[in-house]
Amino acid sequence: MGRENVPRKAPKDIPKIQEVEPQKFFIIYKTDTAEDLAQHVHEGLQNRGVDVFLATEDLREGLTQNEWKAQRDSAIEEAQVFILIVTHSASTSDEVRHELKMAIELEKDIRAFVDSRIWDASEQLRFPLNGDVVDVKSFQIRRFDTKPEALLREVIDSTLSTRIVKLAQEEKQRNDISRRKEWILDLIRKRRKSGITGV
Repeated sequence: MGRENVPRKAPKDIPKIQEVEPQKFFIIYKTDTAEDLAQHVHEGLQNRGVDVFLATEDLREGLTQNEWKAQRDSAIEEAQVFILIVTHSASTSDEVRHELKMAIELEKDIRAFVDSRIWDASEQLRFPLNGDVVDVKSFQIRRFDTKPEALLREVIDSTLSTRIVKLAQEEKQRNDISRRKEWILDLIRKRRKSGITGV
């Protein structure tokens, strides 16, 4: 179902992300309008060592409807970051609405990526959820120009790169604390060596 058009490797101009804090991702998408996009993002994230769940027909094989729903819902509960791919009529999908509703109720980190062709179609960006209407603009939101490579680049820039920055900041803070401790210990040693008391 379009899988033959999905490149097996991520584009070379997108850097490989390594040694990031482990987080589980979940891709929410409408099968008949975003399957190729979702498959490309799934493979691109996996190539970068990300644990990411993508609901596909292959995963359903051999499972009853209840077993499949339980497996999907378990993946939703375990994931921390949700990639919501908003394409034409995604808001009409029962599967998309269920997954989005669970993610909201569980207070997950939801990132919306909107097909540029419907960016200005406000009715396409509103998802009816049990009487309430959720506008995807209430999430962290980006647009992409319909190409799988463009979407993958936006996903990486929005998720993995921000995690790298966070880790770098934490590492700098640890190094600053370590240098401060070394400076204090060195000062203590020098004072004791010179016979100064009161340290």
